[in-house]
Amino acid sequence: MNFFNIDLHVSVIADLKSIFSKLGHTITDKSLSGHTWVFNRRQDSVRLINQHNWRGIDKSLCDKFYNEYRNELKEYDGFICTYPPAFSLLYEKFNKPIILQVPIRFEVPFENRPTELKWFIDFLRRGIDSNQIIPVCNSLYEKKYCEKYTDREWILIPNICDYAGIKYEGGENYVLYSHVQVALKNPTITDKDEYLGFRYQWKSLNKVKGIVHLPYNASTMSIFEQYTGNIPLLFPTLDFNMSLYKSGITLSELSWNQNKQDSSDWIALSDYYNKEWMPYITYFSSFDDLNKIAEALNVGDISNKMRGFNLKRKQRIYDRWKTVLNGNCKQ
Repeated sequence: MNFFNIDLHVSVIADLKSIFSKLGHTITDKSLSGHTWVFNRRQDSVRLINQHNWRGIDKSLCDKFYNEYRNELKEYDGFICTYPPAFSLLYEKFNKPIILQVPIRFEVPFENRPTELKWFIDFLRRGIDSNQIIPVCNSLYEKKYCEKYTDREWILIPNICDYAGIKYEGGENYVLYSHVQVALKNPTITDKDEYLGFRYQWKSLNKVKGIVHLPYNASTMSIFEQYTGNIPLLFPTLDFNMSLYKSGITLSELSWNQNKQDSSDWIALSDYYNKEWMPYITYFSSFDDLNKIAEALNVGDISNKMRGFNLKRKQRIYDRWKTVLNGNCKQ
């Protein structure tokens, strides 16, 4: 089958293109992302919608899109939509399957526009009920979040992200991933930008000892990339993360609206606390604890365990996509 996609997140669709290709399907994608340089490609141009006006998506734009593209896109078997999920609205009138894999809070750009948000939620419910929309989330947090607001069941299929080609070799220093400057006073833990530079290559991660995360969200593509690359990952415990969050250090992009799902029960749904899909993560309960753990951690043993688990994890993800494609997207 051949699918069409317009996206603002270059990594999510890159992963799906890789997975679908191995399953015998193709995705033609048009990227409006400002990060296309990561994959050595140029930003695409799409008639009617672009990186500047997409937040104004409404019924009028959807109607114009259908009239503009109804002949051009009729050859496709269905559509793929990741970020923003609202792009799924563009495809309703084509009456073909819409695979929606949500990688972040689904309501953007309607997060603070109640009337438009209701319109979008009604569309999602209608599409799911009619089987036009195949509702998928890449994290447990997103699954529960989407189910809360749509009152419909969503499918959990994490990302793989082996497009990065990361192959852990081990090294001398840990790299700190954080949106906030934190002085850890540990010579073996180095800030990401200082150690790798801004536009670093994925292969640069092959020779780090491990990666310390002060996460800015419940799920990120970089975490999938690093986990698949068998890099030992260190995260704050749930309690410490909540403390850091209240101090403005972590989870800065957990939500863009006034109704944050930010209790410990919600944060516990984050990818890095989901031991079914991401075991062998190391947790620290304070920065002093992190310093001690960083010195004593057997990173080689952890990476080997991740490598063995990732073989099974990858197969589970492929099997879930096979079920979706065979059950909901038959030609």
